[in-house]
Amino acid sequence: MRRIMSGLLMMGVLIASAAPSRAQDDEAQGREDIAQEQRVLYSSTFWKKGSNTIEGLYRVVERPDGTRIVRLGEDFRTKAGPDLKIVLSPRTFDQVTKKNVLDGGLVLGSLRSNEGAQEFAIPKDVKLDRYKSIAIHCEKYTKLWGAAPLSKGEVVASGGKWIKKTKTTKGRYEIVRRSDGMYIRFSADFKTANPPEPLRILLSPQNSKGASNENAEQEALFVAELKSTRGSQEYRLPDGVDLSKYRSVHLNCKKYTKLWSTVPLS
Repeated sequence: MRRIMSGLLMMGVLIASAAPSRAQDDEAQGREDIAQEQRVLYSSTFWKKGSNTIEGLYRVVERPDGTRIVRLGEDFRTKAGPDLKIVLSPRTFDQVTKKNVLDGGLVLGSLRSNEGAQEFAIPKDVKLDRYKSIAIHCEKYTKLWGAAPLSKGEVVASGGKWIKKTKTTKGRYEIVRRSDGMYIRFSADFKTANPPEPLRILLSPQNSKGASNENAEQEALFVAELKSTRGSQEYRLPDGVDLSKYRSVHLNCKKYTKLWSTVPLS
């Protein structure tokens, strides 16, 4: 009897000690499920400088319950200010100024910090298709810190530190996921030198430092020919592309075997 009672007690201890672990697992799985159900409506890193530089990713997210938020990422950075507000504007990000940012704009709240992750609720009755940009504005002193386009899709890779191989390239790129596929887009300040033929946009398994004129096309995925050496533009990636296979984005002149510029895929 003592042995049976001891066994039952031991079993009870084991069950009690295992229960919190299962509960924690269920809770973690629940959080993961909720995160997966969240839908990214808009996102970008393409901030245009106003009074100050702004860096980092923003997302406009719709939660499973239908609520929507603007979420600034952990990489968000800007200069501290006395009265910084997050504003949705009906104007495009290159049209927004310190004088018109509040005309028809929606103030979502005050910036809680000049760096790091933070969230701002969007009222339920707001129709987001009325707005074209997101801005950070110093309301007290009428200073526009900067603005970014309200761009559809979820950013899954981005960068802007182009490495010159033949010619200098400036501006940022983003790879975004949408319901109809994946796209690569270039920022409004994107620019590179004029080539003798259209440059080829490639995803390469080579890292940027190891890329060269000779190996630029090796096992690389052709995306499209660059339409313009200036300004914002985007291109659809081939269906089923696996980004984990690639380490850099190339602009390559195939005819003359010249790797123009390359940037890490991150």
